[in-house]
Amino acid sequence: MILPKGLFVEVLRRGYTTPVESVRMQLRERHGGTNDSRLLCVVTTKKGKSGKFYRLPTERDLKAIRDATTELKIREKANQESLSLTPEEPLPIRNSLGFRIPLYGMLSWRDLFTSRQTLSLITLVGLIKRAAENLFE
Repeated sequence: MILPKGLFVEVLRRGYTTPVESVRMQLRERHGGTNDSRLLCVVTTKKGKSGKFYRLPTERDLKAIRDATTELKIREKANQESLSLTPEEPLPIRNSLGFRIPLYGMLSWRDLFTSRQTLSLITLVGLIKRAAENLFE
């Protein structure tokens, strides 16, 4: 969400707008809110049809989020490597090359991803590492 200065964010409540600075303040307090946000819908595709389709989240979807959060915490605690399991490096400084994400409280690369996305990324990295090791055996 990148908004020009002075623009107002229209929220789901009809006829009510929240000043952009208020939105930024709320998100800064929550490091962007990726890990305490609420899943509103699931985007799907349908075989033989073009476009995106939307449905409400099921209990299965919500359980997948909880399970991913738990698994990520387990893997982080078990990590013995010298580098962090998740990307903790700081994001580029504000307004460098139009980069405005820090305005919304996301200060490290990890803040950009939900636990489920982070778990997917570190799983993929692990598989690539193993494949590379197998190539050189």
